[in-house]
Amino acid sequence: MSQQAFRQRQTSYIKDLERRLERAGQSENEQIAKLEAENQRLRKQLTSFINKLASAQASLQHLSRLMQSTLDESGNLTDEAQPSDATGQDSLSPECGEPQPSATDALNVETEEQPADLWQEIGTALVPASSGSNEDQPEWMNMLNLAGDSEGVPEAHTEHACMPEQTSLSLPSQMPGIWSYNYQMGPPAYSHAIACSPLSETSMKASNSMCSDHITAIRACIWNKWAETDPPLSLDKNLHKLDQFTSIMFSMWNGLTRPDAMPWYTPTRWYKHLSELVTWQLNPTREMYARLHPKYRPSALQITESYPTFIDWCPFQALRDKLIIMHAANPRLDEIILDIASMYCVEVDLSKLVRTYKQPTHGYVHVWEITQVMGDEINNRKSRPDSLHRDEKTLPAPDTTSLFQSASYMRQTFQMLRMDDGASVYKLDPVIFERHPELYSPDVADLVASGTRLEYYSPQLLSRIPPPVKLNRATLRIYRHFAEWALDVICT
Repeated sequence: MSQQAFRQRQTSYIKDLERRLERAGQSENEQIAKLEAENQRLRKQLTSFINKLASAQASLQHLSRLMQSTLDESGNLTDEAQPSDATGQDSLSPECGEPQPSATDALNVETEEQPADLWQEIGTALVPASSGSNEDQPEWMNMLNLAGDSEGVPEAHTEHACMPEQTSLSLPSQMPGIWSYNYQMGPPAYSHAIACSPLSETSMKASNSMCSDHITAIRACIWNKWAETDPPLSLDKNLHKLDQFTSIMFSMWNGLTRPDAMPWYTPTRWYKHLSELVTWQLNPTREMYARLHPKYRPSALQITESYPTFIDWCPFQALRDKLIIMHAANPRLDEIILDIASMYCVEVDLSKLVRTYKQPTHGYVHVWEITQVMGDEINNRKSRPDSLHRDEKTLPAPDTTSLFQSASYMRQTFQMLRMDDGASVYKLDPVIFERHPELYSPDVADLVASGTRLEYYSPQLLSRIPPPVKLNRATLRIYRHFAEWALDVICT
C-alpha cells in the first residue's frame, strides 16, 4: 500500500511538472483563457450536480408524500408511526391547496386560520442571496413550494418549483432562471400565495392588489344582488340593465375610494369599456364578447392563468400578458398598472397646440395631465372672474405654460385629439419602459409614442393616478347597500 501511494504521488508530481512546462511556453493571455475555460467547465459540472441532487431530493419527498397518502387512505396509520417527508418536516397543510374563491362566492368565505401574509416575501424575492448558507436563502424559496405538484409551472423551472420546503442544498444565484420575474412573481407564485393568504376582515382572501380586492368585492355584490331579484331577471333579456348596474357601481367606487381619479375617469368615458368588460366577466356569452372593445378581449393566457383581476383593465393585450407572466404576485402590482395608465398619451403635431413651435413638430401629450387641468379648472371656473374670457381663447396657445394653465385650451386639446375615444387612440410614453424594462417586447413596439413630449411641471398636478384605499368592512357594507339601491332604481 505504501509503494502504491508513493507511485501515485510521483505520478501526480510528474504531471504537475508537465503542466508547468506547458504553461512556460504560453503567453499570459493564453494561460488566462485556458484557466477561464476550465473554470467555466467546472462551474457547469457543479451546477449540473446541484440540479441533479435537488431533483433527486424533490423526487424522494414526493414519493414520501405518496406513501403517506396511501397509508392515510388505508387507515393503517397510527399516531405513534406517523411518517415524515424527506426533510423531516410535516407535509404541507391542506389550507395551502384550497382553490381561489370566485367573484360570486368571495363574500361568503368562512373565517379560518391561515398562514402569515406572503405578499411581502414575494416582493423581496428579487434580491439575490449573498452567500450559499440556508440562512441566507430568501424566504420565497420556502413559500413557493407547490405541495409537490409541478403542474402549471414553466417547464424550464419545474424541478426547482418542486423542491421541498426546507432543503440542505444551497442554490447558487447562477442557476438559470431562479431570479427571473416569471419564476418568482408569475402565475404559479400568485396561485400558491393567494391560496395561503389569510382572510381579511371582510372575510375575503387578501391579495397583493388592493384594486383587485375592490373589483372582486364589487363584482360579487353585483352578482349576489342580481341573483336575489324576485322574480329573477333573465340575463339574456336584461343585459342593458346589468351593464348600467355595473357602470353605476364602479363609478361609485372611483368616487368613493379615489376621488382624485374622477377628472380622468369621467371625461375619457373609461366607465363604458370597463362596464362592458365586467358585464362580460359576469355573463361570458358570445353576445357580450362581441360587444367588448377589441383591445379588452382576453388573450389565451388570461383565460388559462390565475392572476389579479386589475390586470384586465389594461387596454393593451401584450402588456396584460407581460404583467401576468412577470408581476402576477408582485405586491406593487397596482403601482405598475397605475404607472402605465398615467403614461397614456396621444400623438399630435405640437405646432397646433403651442405657437412656440414654428414648424410642424411630431410629439405627444399625456391624457392624465390634460384631464387634471380640465377637472380643476371646471370645478373652479365659476369662482374666477376671468374664466369667461379664457374660454374664448382658441388654439394654439402662446406657450406651454399658458396651454397647461387654461381649462379652455385643455378642453380644446382633449376634443381635437379625441381622447374620449379611449384605448383606440392611446399610446404609451416610452418612459414607462425605462422604469419597467421587463415589460417591453416587440409586440408592444407599436404602442410606444414617438416624438417630443409636451411637458409641463406643476406641484398641483399628480404624477400618477391615485390608488384606492384598502378594502375594509365599512367600505364593503357601503358596496352592498349601494348595490341594492342601484338595482332597485334600474329595475323600477
